[in-house]
Amino acid sequence: MKKLFLFITVFGLSMLISCGGSDSNSSTKTFCECIEEGDSEETPDGCEWLEEKSEEEVGKLFLDAMKDCPDLLAELAELEDYEEDFEEEMEGDRIAQGGGFDGGDFIDYTENYEGQIFEWELGLTESIFSPKSLRDFQGKDVEFIKREYEEPEFPASANIMINIPENLKIPKAKCGDNLIVKFKCGGSLTEGNVALSVSRPKK
Repeated sequence: MKKLFLFITVFGLSMLISCGGSDSNSSTKTFCECIEEGDSEETPDGCEWLEEKSEEEVGKLFLDAMKDCPDLLAELAELEDYEEDFEEEMEGDRIAQGGGFDGGDFIDYTENYEGQIFEWELGLTESIFSPKSLRDFQGKDVEFIKREYEEPEFPASANIMINIPENLKIPKAKCGDNLIVKFKCGGSLTEGNVALSVSRPKK
């Protein structure tokens, strides 16, 4: 039984049931003690009585615990907030890397994406000519092209100016090469974007 099962119960979900393995002869623990020890997939020893409680009854116990052990509940609330923030961050990464991303919205309303980090496969445009390579343009803005068929799919190709920091480790790429570019969006297709890493695609 996980520590957060009480929060889940209060918000209307089913209470997690014991997976077994509890000692029925153990002494009965208080509700606060059960919260503190609820860090495994099994009902803590001495907390078996909770399994017989309805969601409404557990909800009342939770309200009483707010008076009996407020510090513990505050700690668990912070943990739940952290987990929610982490899930939101992971979802943001998933969208940025492809799943469900609206390429058309990025093209038309780039300003809404300022500060977000993306990692896409981009092509070098004619802004770099042989015998020079991308390394010769460190410290400068370089034009890349996001093709519509590369993940995430765009409704049309888009040219993006990205600054290549001088201290960044980058390959000797030339015009026409495809690269995996991780960059921080500056809110514009033409300025403010900064590369965080540049590498060749893995075959």
